[in-house]
Amino acid sequence: TISGSDVQILSPNVFLGKGNSNFISASGGKLEISSSNFHLLRGNITASNVQLSGSIKAESGDIGGFTISNTELVGGSGASTVALTPGTGIHLGNASFGSAPFSVTNAGVLKAESGTIGGFTIDSTDIRTPYDSNGGFGLEKDNRRMTFRTGSEADSVVLTIGNLGDNKIGIKALDSSDSSKTLFKLGEDGNQI
Repeated sequence: TISGSDVQILSPNVFLGKGNSNFISASGGKLEISSSNFHLLRGNITASNVQLSGSIKAESGDIGGFTISNTELVGGSGASTVALTPGTGIHLGNASFGSAPFSVTNAGVLKAESGTIGGFTIDSTDIRTPYDSNGGFGLEKDNRRMTFRTGSEADSVVLTIGNLGDNKIGIKALDSSDSSKTLFKLGEDGNQI
């Protein structure tokens, strides 16, 4: 038994333990500690069921399927990419922030190429309600217009606001029972009531 408040054991080599599974070893300026779920060797720790508290700093490595680098935290690859890039933002679905179908910049700018918000469907060209037998409403990016429908087909459009065709801007309403009849139109394509 060794006791006291200032005990020193001086030796160039130390080994405490028995066998090669549970021990503390020091020699040549190197320390190794091993137990059933913990191993420290040359500064590298291998452990299971470990709880850490305080500050942890890592500029490289892997954790939970994510790769840590000094510039980002990334999981997956290609279409399954999930990335957090300080100074840029968060992006999913592509390894490149600019090509990702979903991203949020540090300034809060959201990009989503598809999805739903409050019952509206988002795709690469439209934001719209579902077009079903009850009709619907849509904002069409490529056509630069809003359309209102009474059914699910394109020929069920009864009101168009924006580009009426040939880049002529206006408002046009069609008869819901006969879409070949114009109820009214106002704008660059002429006025009719």
